[in-house]
Amino acid sequence: MPITNTPTAPLPTPAVDALHRLDVALAAPDVHRAAVRYGIVTARIAELEAMDASHMSAGQFDALLDAQNELAMRRKQLTDAGRLDLVEVTA
Repeated sequence: MPITNTPTAPLPTPAVDALHRLDVALAAPDVHRAAVRYGIVTARIAELEAMDASHMSAGQFDALLDAQNELAMRRKQLTDAGRLDLVEVTA
């Protein structure tokens, strides 16, 4: 019997989230670590960017720069592994 592409309804959001977590968990250890760190660093950047720059300390500015550098490094690592899909939503 030939295989046909049968259209299906989109999965519910909780199912998509569960599949994403499973995909990340089953990735190679270095890819898994990069995806997890990417998420952590993204949250840290958002936290620092939400602050009023006139009230940020030099240490907070340094932390923002460090986080942005790490994000770029993790993104490159995931791109090189062909797994950028683990951290970006595709259309």
